[in-house]
This record gives sequence, structure tokens and C-alpha cells, in this order.
Amino acid sequence: MLNDSGSASGSFTVYITGLPGPPNGPLETTDITKHTCTLSWKPPSYDGGLRVTHYVVERKDVTGTHWITVSSSCRDTTFTVQGLTEGQEYLFRVMAVNDNGIGPPLAGVNPVRAKAPFDPPGPPGVPKVTQVGGDFVNLEWTKPENDGGSRVQGYWIDKREVGSLAWQRVNVSLCLPTQINISNLIEGRQYEFRVFAQNIAGISEPSSASTSVEIKDPLAATPPEIIKPLKNAQCIQNHNAKFECTITGNPAPHITWYKGAREITNGSRYHIYSEGEVHHLIIHDVFGEDADEYVCRAVNKGGIKSTRAELLIMSKCIQHYL
Repeated sequence: MLNDSGSASGSFTVYITGLPGPPNGPLETTDITKHTCTLSWKPPSYDGGLRVTHYVVERKDVTGTHWITVSSSCRDTTFTVQGLTEGQEYLFRVMAVNDNGIGPPLAGVNPVRAKAPFDPPGPPGVPKVTQVGGDFVNLEWTKPENDGGSRVQGYWIDKREVGSLAWQRVNVSLCLPTQINISNLIEGRQYEFRVFAQNIAGISEPSSASTSVEIKDPLAATPPEIIKPLKNAQCIQNHNAKFECTITGNPAPHITWYKGAREITNGSRYHIYSEGEVHHLIIHDVFGEDADEYVCRAVNKGGIKSTRAELLIMSKCIQHYL
């Protein structure tokens, strides 16, 4: 400093400060869930000559144009973002702040999708009916080929009547094994079934539907049915005549034979026997009085069925003439 009286001099230090630089990257995203994620970064290389006091964290929907501040006073180099929407993709950026203001941002490179750390499992195998009763089925299936990266917790099972569009949930809580007994089905109706798998991330797509099955008791009686009836027979006198028929039923029906209205049994004149569902009557050395109507009668607790045929006896002289 100088004037007419003389001069004076001194020294001092000037500090030039400014805004901080961008935080150092990369901007890492970890611990992603359906509604949260954690961001981390490093302090800026240049603090603008003043201590960085805090950071501002912002997010933007990838389909949007505006940045939203999720924290304006983060004092650490990590921050957990809350309130994300499951399935939505986001971009994030972070700015350092000192007493002069907010510096330029460090932005994430790739969008981040808010989702569980695991995916839902793939669909289970096609369910198979292993047993059918009068009002129930036993169902089993195989585990999904892909568990989504997390253990399968259990299964949900649906049923529907054949011809219906509406599926109904069978179990009120998760089924842990790969099999289930489904009760309270209606006898005589047809059903099909499908299965879902569940893990921590959610529920799979449904399996393919099972083959349809009719609900009926396999031990229930079915009435006799004439599969192959008796046929009229011609026999030469003093030869053996044979009748044969096929009759089914559950339980196996009791078989009786009749000549006209009189029951006949095994003896010197008649040989009666069965081979499975095929029933036989042999009449030995037939003569005139054996000509009649013969009846095979089948009975079980499901009902009664009969088949009948005529026996015509020819004399030797007629046979010779023919």
C-alpha cells in the first residue's frame, strides 16, 4: 500500500472453493428386492475445497423424464432406497454437497428392476391320478425342473369338472409333498387337475392339466353284462351238446344253468364249468327229452342277467340223409 506518507505491505492466503466433483463410481446396486435396493459409491476425488457434508440421491423411472429426490441428506456412501414398485425399472444418480452447493452427479449405467432376488419356480410336472375311489382321488406330480434359484416351499392344487371353464382351489394351505388326497368329489363326474409351485419369489405358472378321470368306486358292484350270448345248438342224438357264453360283472357273478324252468347241476348228464368270464354247459349223450330251452343266469349284488338258447336234436337217420 502506498501514499504520500510512505508505504506498507503484508501477506495473506486466499482459498478458492467451489462445488464438489461427482462421487467416484461405479454406482453399485445390491440387495435388490421387490420394493427396495441398496446403492453404494465412493467420495468425490475433488471436494471443491470444502468438506463434503452429505449426498443427494435421486431416482427416475426408465419410462419417465423427471428425477425424484429420495434422500437430500444422506451422510454416508451407502443408501437403501425404499418404496419401489415391483417389476418397475429405475435409474439412480448421486450428487455430493458442500457449503457451496450440489456438485455434478454420478449416474448408474444400467436400469435396475425391482424384484425379488429369486424368480418364481417353473411349473411342476403333469399331475397323475394314482388311485380313484367313490369320492376321492390320490394325485401325484414331479417337482419343477427350475426352482427359480430358491427352494420350493410347497404346492397349490386346482380341480375342475370336465366341460367347465372355472378352476377351484383344492387346498387351503400349502401342500408340502408332491402328492395329495383330494376328497369330496362327486361320484360319476369327471375331473381334471393342475398344480402350481411356490417359492419365496412367488407362484409358478400352472402345470399342464391331468388326464380327466371319472370318480367311481373300483370296488362298487357292476351288474352282469352279456358279452357273448348263448347260441342255438343242433346236436345228433347220443352225441354231446355244448353251450357257451361270456358274462362279465363285479364282483364276478354267480352262474346257474336251467333247462326250461328247472335248475340243472353237475352230474352224469351235465358238465358245468367256467373259465374266467366264459361259462360252459356240456350235455352228455343227448336224446329226445333234452330238446328244450337252456338258460344261463348270472347274479351279483349289482343285478341279474340271463341269456338263453334252444337245443335241437337230430336223429342219426336225418343226419345220414343230410
